Amino acid sequence: MLGKLKDKMTYANVASTLALVIAVGGGGAAAAAAMIPNNSVNSAKIVNNSVKSKDIKDGTLGARDLTGGKIGVARGYAWIDDGATALNTPVTLTNGYVFNASGQPVTVTRNSPGNYTVTFEGNNWGPGHVQVTAYSAGSIFCNSNGWGAPSASVECFDAAGNNADARFDIAVFE
Repeated sequence: MLGKLKDKMTYANVASTLALVIAVGGGGAAAAAAMIPNNSVNSAKIVNNSVKSKDIKDGTLGARDLTGGKIGVARGYAWIDDGATALNTPVTLTNGYVFNASGQPVTVTRNSPGNYTVTFEGNNWGPGHVQVTAYSAGSIFCNSNGWGAPSASVECFDAAGNNADARFDIAVFE
C-alpha cells in the first residue's frame, strides 16, 4: 500500500493537498494577511462602511476623526427631584444625581409654576443641545424652552397643556 501511495506523491499532489489543508483549516486567511506589507492598506482600499468598532484599536480615535469633529460630550446633567421649590429662589442640587463638567454647582430656579431655569455654573457647552424628560407620575411632560450656556430654560405641562410643577431630568451636551 505504501508503494502505491509513493507512486502518486508528485510535487503537484503534495502542494495542492497542503494548500487545501491550510485553506480549510483557516490558515489561508492568516497566510494571506502575512503577505500584506505593513501600512499598505489605506482609506482608498477600504470599502465604505465596512470598518466596525471591533476593528479599531481602543484609544486611537479622537474628535478630529469623527464627522463634524465633535464627540457628543455630556457637559452636565441633573435630576430636579423637587419641582415645587420656592419661587425665584435658586436651589443648589445635592441629590447625588448631578454632574457639572466645570466642577461647580448646579442650581434650579422655579420662575413660575412649571417654568424653571437650570444653571450649570461655570459651564460653557458651546452651541450644544439640551435634553429634558419629565420624571413625574401622570401625564406631565417637559420641554426645553431655549438655552444659552451656562443656563437652560425648562417648561412643564399637564395633559391639558397648562403649566404644571414637575420633577424632571436634564442633560446638556457639547
